Amino acid sequence: MRILLELNQASLAKAISDSKKSLPTPLSETLSEERLRRITSLEDDLKFLLENNPREFDSDQTLKDIQWSADLFGNIPINIEEHSKEYTKHIKNKLSEMKQTWIPKFKRFPFSSWRKRAVAIKNKNVFTALQTYENLKLDMDYLDKALTECAAMLDEHIQNQIDEAMGK
Repeated sequence: MRILLELNQASLAKAISDSKKSLPTPLSETLSEERLRRITSLEDDLKFLLENNPREFDSDQTLKDIQWSADLFGNIPINIEEHSKEYTKHIKNKLSEMKQTWIPKFKRFPFSSWRKRAVAIKNKNVFTALQTYENLKLDMDYLDKALTECAAMLDEHIQNQIDEAMGK
């Protein structure tokens, strides 16, 4: 009787397993590809900044400038309204402090090391891939946000210049 029950359980487990639809692409591969696409997008943003920066900074100076801007204008308390006296005071105080103590988080763009980590996600089991993906995403977040915002600001500036030249 026990053997029969075990056989029925085994055949039931196999039937359930066989009935599951598999994902067209394994999750670890999807996660890897998503991070690789994001890295490529950030590289494109950097290229845009380097090609269109009116100050003609090189890559190292651009990285420093991006981080300086992110740290100066980031984390402004929510109760401080932009362009208010409190905002100006806050920025002046932060600027004074940063001139004394600021150190950039990155000395070089970490795209190649991020790319290696993203590629490595493909070869991991689902649980390890999720953890590796999340760790990489967290490591990328600061520079991702800073670079994306600077590229958007430069794009807006260029568009304003075009609009002004066209009399809009």
